[in-house]
Amino acid sequence: MYTGRVPIGGGSMFFVFFPSRGNASHDALTMWLTGGDLPDMGLQGPGCSSELGWIAENGPFTVLPNGTLALNEYSWTAAANMLFVDLSLGVGWSHTKGPDGYPATEEDIASDMGAFLEGFLSLFPDFHDRPFVLAGESYAGHYIPHIAKHLVDSPIDGLNFKGIAIGNGWTNPFVQFPSFAAFAYANEMIDDATFAEAKLGYGLCEEALRSGKWDAVDATCYPLTTRLLGSTSPYDIREQCELPPYCHDMDGIVSFFNQKEVKEALHVSQDWTSCSNELHKNLRTDSIKSSGPELSYVIDAGVRVLLYYGDQDFMCNWMGGLEMAKQLEWDHAESFRASPFVEWVVDGHQYGAYKWVDKLSFLRVYNASHMVPMSSPAASLRVFRECIEWQTGHCHPTDGATSNKETAIFM
Repeated sequence: MYTGRVPIGGGSMFFVFFPSRGNASHDALTMWLTGGDLPDMGLQGPGCSSELGWIAENGPFTVLPNGTLALNEYSWTAAANMLFVDLSLGVGWSHTKGPDGYPATEEDIASDMGAFLEGFLSLFPDFHDRPFVLAGESYAGHYIPHIAKHLVDSPIDGLNFKGIAIGNGWTNPFVQFPSFAAFAYANEMIDDATFAEAKLGYGLCEEALRSGKWDAVDATCYPLTTRLLGSTSPYDIREQCELPPYCHDMDGIVSFFNQKEVKEALHVSQDWTSCSNELHKNLRTDSIKSSGPELSYVIDAGVRVLLYYGDQDFMCNWMGGLEMAKQLEWDHAESFRASPFVEWVVDGHQYGAYKWVDKLSFLRVYNASHMVPMSSPAASLRVFRECIEWQTGHCHPTDGATSNKETAIFM
């Protein structure tokens, strides 16, 4: 385990790096980016620390209720070298040069990440030319297409960029906001009258989005969405949100990271906070734009893209994610739209269903929440193993997966 900082524009970006517990000298390098939430609404927004990823989802450890660590047998370090980065400046343990040091646009974030990766490779030259996969969840669905486009347009020496994997991503608000009504209705969260009313409301929401004005979106889209949710958890519709806004008890994680011994071990001094309201405020205008054009661009540039969605998530639900994917404009878009779903079966167990054409795959993960690695760790690791093999060119199922082309995700 390594921790460190890469200087960026007067600030620095903090990272935690876990070598693969498989074959660290051979396995791919994967960078994980946690997205974010709007703390006042429990909905989508930038600015949360990727420490949440390695301590609560797909890292090698998890925090127990008593504050001690336990090994995570389903960690993605079983398949890759995992790099967790506090994106961006001012988030988690990443520093800004001052109050005016926060990024103002997604392009700023992408440029900063390019500089970070150059710095990381200079610190770890053994990873030059190693297959590199960019992964993340939630609002990372907004970040990652911009970062990927930057990496395509401004290649970094030694970075062997192969593909991206986005879990329950928030990418196109024009499509994904209206999906809340359809998803709530399909899951019997609302009745016919409420559904009809919500569809009209999201028509006004779309007008607000097209205005490009955050205040208009804030006054229309978000109140309507929170009314649909009620007390249901936005992360898992099977649960009630008893601890808003995150619906999970964060105290144990916050207390763990802020222990003196833990901070010393991680070589940090300041206390850790999970999310940055300042970054969210800075990116409000960008957050109501679509990152679909950037995602289409990188697919046509030859970057492999996996979009996977836990189907019990409301906040970035699979129905909106699928519609977003179908509206992408790329060389094989029509074929993708027409392609059928196929059940994903491993060892007789149905983990989900997928559709795939050329460089784009979409996977619905059954009975999984917004944070697939947390709620469905075994399925999450299986998805990731096959993603890594697919991204790096080994286009066959991993051990235990069916060899039938009709049910192998990434054939």
